[in-house]
This record gives sequence, structure tokens and C-alpha cells, in this order.
Amino acid sequence: YYSERLILAPLNADVVSINEYCANMYPGEHYISKSVDEMGLDDLPHNSDQAVPEEVLNSFSLPGFPDCELKLKVGLPLILLRNLNLNRRLSNGTRLLLKGVSNHVLRCKIMTGSCVGDEVLIPKIELFHQGYQFPVARAFALTINKAQGQSLDHVSVYLPRPVFGHR
Repeated sequence: YYSERLILAPLNADVVSINEYCANMYPGEHYISKSVDEMGLDDLPHNSDQAVPEEVLNSFSLPGFPDCELKLKVGLPLILLRNLNLNRRLSNGTRLLLKGVSNHVLRCKIMTGSCVGDEVLIPKIELFHQGYQFPVARAFALTINKAQGQSLDHVSVYLPRPVFGHR
């Protein structure tokens, strides 16, 4: 079902809100995977004497990086954010269906590309210094740029504000 359908939006902020809404509407319990929860004094510059609070660290959202706190449910569509195994077609942009969750591995089914239907394991990987997280994001919606090159039967386009107008 999800391999043929997608919501497209021009901005990452719109994609995040759509994915959050859809995931909350999806039945089942959330599995929450957290990455870095705190930064120790060893990680700070030598001239600093204060640790960075957890809420500050968790507020960062960097392009190409998963959220510090991933909320996943079995059955959700995901998109891979890193090249993991090009021979198995596990590359940036591969869409997956979440089949199972454990603390260190996601069991997924590939929804796009030449390996459609293959079941794969997605491990937590080191994304930055002492930060391990699953390299995935929820994918009910994607940005128009991220969805380029995909063939879809049903597409919805979310345009809450003028795309080509200047404000």
C-alpha cells in the first residue's frame, strides 16, 4: 500500500508535521529510540565549565540526520537516510516498511528499487561522536526533492502556503 502512495511537501517542516500526525493516527504503541542524551565535560572545549543540557541537545534537527528521539511503530513507512549496503540496495532514499523493532536492529521490508520485498536488518549506527541512532525517518510524507526519481501511483501534494511567491 505505502509503496504506491506518498504525500509530497516543499519544506522539511511540513514533512515533519505530516509524518507526526500520520504516525499518531496509526494504531499501535510507539517504540522510542533515543540517541545522545547528554554531553559530558570531556566533550566540551577546554575553556568551558558547563555541560550542555539534554533538552538543548535534543532540540537540534540536522538535515540528513535522524531525530534524537525516533518514535516508531511496526507497520510505518520509513526512508533510509544513509548508504548502508549498496549491493543490497540499502542506499539513501530507499523506502522501507517497518516489520519489527529491537533495541539495536530494525527489521524492515524494502518497498522501492530492484530489491522490493526483501527483508533487511537496519542497525543503529554511529552518526556523530558517541551518538548512535537508526539511520531512518518516518516516510508518510517526503520533500519534493527527496522523492525525485520514484514512481508512484497515488501522490498528494501539500502546499499550505505559496511555493513560488515571495513574501
